[in-house]
Amino acid sequence: MTKHFPAFDGAELDWVNVHDGRAPKLAELDGLLHETFAEDEVLVAVTRKEGDFIPLSEAAAYIGQRMGNGNIRVSNRDFSSFMVVAQNCVASAWRMTDNKSAQHGRPTASAGLSR
Repeated sequence: MTKHFPAFDGAELDWVNVHDGRAPKLAELDGLLHETFAEDEVLVAVTRKEGDFIPLSEAAAYIGQRMGNGNIRVSNRDFSSFMVVAQNCVASAWRMTDNKSAQHGRPTASAGLSR
């Protein structure tokens, strides 16, 4: 996954808060996943040694159980749609079109957990 996942500049992405400070916001995360991926299954890389190819319908719960420990990367099989959930529990997604990044028009969220 690391080899095929594109480099990205976090300052250039629009981020959405997917954690409320106590628990993952699974509905927000699931919505972003479904907006980004048309496929029924996605690749999820939690660490270099932990990850899986899972149904899109299960991805939010899988990511929610693991968020906060590192950057989680999500992609479709052909590496044309991407999502990253940063360690501070904000997420951003984008698609590649003609080798250019085309971000979703999502509002920028505060970068961090509400306390």
